[in-house]
Amino acid sequence: MSVSKSQLERVGVAPQAADAVAREATTLKAKAGQALFHPGADCAGYVLPLAGVIRVSMTAASGRELTLYRVAPGELCLQTFQCLATGAQYSADGVAESDLEAAFLPRACFDRLLGDCAAFRSFVMACVADRFAQMAQIVEVTAFHPIDQRLAAALVKLAEQGVVRQTHAEIAAEIGSVREVVSRRLAQLEREGAVSVARGQVQLLDLERLTDLAGALL
Repeated sequence: MSVSKSQLERVGVAPQAADAVAREATTLKAKAGQALFHPGADCAGYVLPLAGVIRVSMTAASGRELTLYRVAPGELCLQTFQCLATGAQYSADGVAESDLEAAFLPRACFDRLLGDCAAFRSFVMACVADRFAQMAQIVEVTAFHPIDQRLAAALVKLAEQGVVRQTHAEIAAEIGSVREVVSRRLAQLEREGAVSVARGQVQLLDLERLTDLAGALL
């Protein structure tokens, strides 16, 4: 299935670049939870989300997982760009966090457009710059902000209708910690009346308290 120019423009692609991409791209679809790439896999081409989100993470030999970033509509996956630019294999996992629809450009098409279409090249470079800025922010937050602040911010951001449905391990991956630490901190927040912890979910009881604790991270 082909991708329309209007779909591309809706996610921020400039008209000239959208016209060039629409002539070459096909539609890629994936269900929530479907793996898109994994460490050691070759990169087949460039993926530009049109709807849905890709979660990119790394897992250490110990089993500890860290969420690197998410790729929303119109954004670029830095892992994919690195593989396309250098010929390297993936070193992280990419999973469709929600049902995904994306424009897909095979490697040869991506290379040709990057060289021949100035508008597409500008779009890709701007996406790369934005992603590096986001990565720098992640490093800053992990290195310089205490675990309680990071946890509170994650709970507020992840909550849907006041409930976080991620596991303790998944929350830990969001904030660069480990499950045991997150479980202890959640237990303390529960004693303080800020949250209620149950199997597979955390209910936010005192949003004002959590927002104050998160501070500048929100």
